[in-house]
Amino acid sequence: MNSSDTSRELDYHVYAGELFDLTNRENTAYWEIGDTLAHWAKSLELGATPNILDLGAGTGNFTLRLFREYPTARYTHLDMSPEMNAVARGKYAEAGLHEVQFIESMMQSAPFENESFDFVVCINALNTAPPQGATLQAIESWLRPGGTLFLVDFGREMKILSWASYLIGSNIRKHGIRYTASWFRDCYESLRQNRKARKDQKKGAMWLHSTEELAELVSQSGLNVLHHSPCYRDYSDLVVAQKPSP
Repeated sequence: MNSSDTSRELDYHVYAGELFDLTNRENTAYWEIGDTLAHWAKSLELGATPNILDLGAGTGNFTLRLFREYPTARYTHLDMSPEMNAVARGKYAEAGLHEVQFIESMMQSAPFENESFDFVVCINALNTAPPQGATLQAIESWLRPGGTLFLVDFGREMKILSWASYLIGSNIRKHGIRYTASWFRDCYESLRQNRKARKDQKKGAMWLHSTEELAELVSQSGLNVLHHSPCYRDYSDLVVAQKPSP
């Protein structure tokens, strides 16, 4: 496991907002995470009005996916990026999601009280919140007894050519060459930021881990791991864990 606080080259402010959604619009692997999230949420029987927290919620795509399953839940959206939050506000309003509280903060300084949430979602964001063990312990304290964490985190070294081939190939099959060329041109800045992310990984500025290492760290926080597996084209890991009931 690699965890360091070395300064990063990746600039989240450049990547944030509409560019994030444009890049992921045709990323099938990204939307598959949302389907997996919905499957787990439905299986947990959270009740009619659960308190749900989305950590590193970005432009709100995964909160919106949960809203389809739990339209009367109370949602809390936490993200440090004003650009991401602005896009999310517009999308929530358009979807009719009004029971949502915005917290513009880093995870490490989130102001939540103990035992506030029934379900916590954190997708490809824990790597931005060192030290990750302490952040997971905070998440454990925010969960109510019996509450569940749905965690996905990017854990392996970025392979730029592999991702480019995957995205371009799937786009050509769905939309043709002309659309794909236009989309790729519009998303070029994302590719440049991904190159910076790979440099961060190589120099130890971005946290890397195996599936087993992530599951073990979650377990050390006091949560019972229900499931762990690779996901997101095997670049990320999924851990579902529950806080013990008294």
